[in-house]
Amino acid sequence: MTLDLDKMEAVGLMLPNVEVRVVHHFGPGLYMREAVLPVGFYLGRAHREPCQNIMIAGCLSLLTPNGWQTLRAPQTFTGQPGRKLAIVHEPTVWVNVWATTETDLGVLEQTLFDDSAYMVEWRDAVMRFAGNRAQPDRDDFAAFVAASPWTVDEVRALSERTDDVVPMPEPWLSTLQVLDSPIEGKGLFTSSHIKAGAVVAPARINGQRTPAGRFVNHSRTPNAAMVAGGAGAIDVVALRDIAGCHGGDSGEEITVDYRQAVIVGGQS
Repeated sequence: MTLDLDKMEAVGLMLPNVEVRVVHHFGPGLYMREAVLPVGFYLGRAHREPCQNIMIAGCLSLLTPNGWQTLRAPQTFTGQPGRKLAIVHEPTVWVNVWATTETDLGVLEQTLFDDSAYMVEWRDAVMRFAGNRAQPDRDDFAAFVAASPWTVDEVRALSERTDDVVPMPEPWLSTLQVLDSPIEGKGLFTSSHIKAGAVVAPARINGQRTPAGRFVNHSRTPNAAMVAGGAGAIDVVALRDIAGCHGGDSGEEITVDYRQAVIVGGQS
């Protein structure tokens, strides 16, 4: 019997999905994508190119052209293009390694993976639904601007400046990515769970904005807040637990209340 993994994915996307922690690592000429797989079924994304696979911990059964093969860590082998289906018997840490100098996660997503038509349709539907749900956030942003001394164009121009933006420090490159936002333009998303009270990312370092300070969107009900430090430093801190990747999504978007951010910015 031949399994249609794309159709299995279509069904799976309609069901509740557990969180799969995804961490990104960059080395000289290397991109490493680490996933922590919980016990149960796991349907991986279709890879366009061969890549090195490193199984650091755990045990799973992998569906191959020759049937099911049980793997126990540690394992290292070259994986071929295509989609993988696994039954995870023990919590498993799996790393895919590609030879590339690219560090933009959006570009890597487009070049390394071949998403099915079901996945593309599902993501478009999720974006439309989330966009509709985000209308109160956009309305609240408009109310914030109306009560401020600035116009919408002035706020946008200030946000889109690039002369005061510095790269995201290395520790936060592993789980944060800038993607299309259902709220407005681009937003900051986390691929890994963040606990309440934890620092999500630095927003300003020595008075310069990081991508977190540049791309975090406004929300009427934010999941994070700006916290001032010394010497022009501002951190984005989680107000509650923030979810990482579930199923085919990119994790939860990081949001703040711009009213609170403006006050903190004036204090830093």
